[in-house]
Amino acid sequence: MALYGFNPDSKFVHPLPVQRDALEAMDRTDRSGVVVLPCGSGKSFLILSQALKKMNTLILCYESQGVLQIRDMILRETTWPPALLHAFTHELRGEAPAEEASIVVTTYGMFSASLERRAKETGLVSSSIFKKKWDLMLLDEVHHAPAKTYEPFIRSLLPNVARVLGFTGTLSRELDSAHIEAIRTGRKTREECVESMFRFLTPESSLPLVLFERTLSDMEQDGAVAKVTVARVETPMTPSFAAAYAMCGGITQKYIAMVHPNKLKVLHAIVHLHAARGDIGVIFCDHLFPVRIVSEMLGPSWGVLSGSTTGSDDAARHSAKANRLIIEKFNRKELAGVIVTSVAESAVNFDHEAFQWAALVDGHGGDAASAQKIGRLSRTPLLARKKGENDTALAARQRAM
Repeated sequence: MALYGFNPDSKFVHPLPVQRDALEAMDRTDRSGVVVLPCGSGKSFLILSQALKKMNTLILCYESQGVLQIRDMILRETTWPPALLHAFTHELRGEAPAEEASIVVTTYGMFSASLERRAKETGLVSSSIFKKKWDLMLLDEVHHAPAKTYEPFIRSLLPNVARVLGFTGTLSRELDSAHIEAIRTGRKTREECVESMFRFLTPESSLPLVLFERTLSDMEQDGAVAKVTVARVETPMTPSFAAAYAMCGGITQKYIAMVHPNKLKVLHAIVHLHAARGDIGVIFCDHLFPVRIVSEMLGPSWGVLSGSTTGSDDAARHSAKANRLIIEKFNRKELAGVIVTSVAESAVNFDHEAFQWAALVDGHGGDAASAQKIGRLSRTPLLARKKGENDTALAARQRAM
């Protein structure tokens, strides 16, 4: 039974069938585990639903944008008291959470620094986070949890956490040399190696790590998410750029490959092809260098979502708050599109029906990052439940699209 609930007019009052199935799977047990659902299938609803059932919940997000998104949804969609909700990012500071009850939303990186630096930067808040007894810890984008910078922080919290629930669109990580060797010699499968990286989240090593899972293919067949067509466009370099590429190495060579003239011409053509159809789109660039080049090429009708570097001159322009305003403009179709860096890609909700395409200019984040990018297209308001629509009518309309 939830301590608090959703507001009567909340969009979460009538969850989708897959959301109810996932919720039932989590509620059938009190053990820790992971829920794997594709982007666009409504993991935010699951996070809020679980948080409302406990007195003390810690929610960890990958980015500041995700913290603001979760905080705003709790304030807008639920009856949880605002005084018992605390959000912390490098841009958003506040008082230590209450002892008796609270929901705390922050990033993996906020308290992952060394003990000395942690105490200097976050003071009493940090002390409260580590000493507090948590009924529940919710890990958004849990595929980031085994990262070397985050795993020690999460492990340090586990003795004071009753239950851990992780949520991700893809339970995938880049494998290290030991795992690759184990696969090569047949001692483990790739799936076993990946699961072993997340085992520290739950002590029940003999039980399945995944509590509930639906694949993108399953969701597409049911019509619950949009079907995404993926195409690879190869663009040969011009002779001068090919020569420069052969002469260079390291990051310079990567930069040349990212923004050589033929690639930019193709990207420009794709942008104008979709603009003629009335579509708006998203361009993903993992590095800031191609972001600047592509932004200059496309002009001010395109926004840029990026993270800020502490103390940089453009910190305010690329803060989580500034990014949120850009997303709102995109969702009102006041922009032709947005260029998104890896810093801002996983906690972004693009909700306009005209959002019909995305392009990856450069991508080096592995399978999980690629799935996150492609998953932005899977979410569309065209598939959302209409007012008064029951499950049967919704499913029929989704399958027909």
